[in-house]
Amino acid sequence: MKKIIEQPQTKEALAIAAVLEELGFNTQLLGSTKYVLKKLQSLKTAGLDRVREAFIKNKQPRFMKYFFTKMPYGKTKLYDKKIREASLEKLAHLIKVCGLLLQTKVYLFWKYKLSSRFCSSNKETL
Repeated sequence: MKKIIEQPQTKEALAIAAVLEELGFNTQLLGSTKYVLKKLQSLKTAGLDRVREAFIKNKQPRFMKYFFTKMPYGKTKLYDKKIREASLEKLAHLIKVCGLLLQTKVYLFWKYKLSSRFCSSNKETL
């Protein structure tokens, strides 16, 4: 097996995760929609505003794609407006996407070695 590339966490996701940690979120559980929705419901207006501001300051194409499905990148001015008007369910989905972006992704390739029992008697055909 050979490691081809390692894709680190995005800077935007790290910045949003820092805000969420300050508000009492467990970053290990950001993939759980129920957990995130429950935490958002427990926040006061000031806390929700901080979450929204974090998403506005840390724009990422993956977040914009949620609001603009027909456009490849979306529009920045409309994104700000959509975040401010977003329901708790939409914010929960964006936080879940943020949790995915916090994962380090490693891409691996491996060689497949044919064993003798799978090879035909005529090795030239391989």
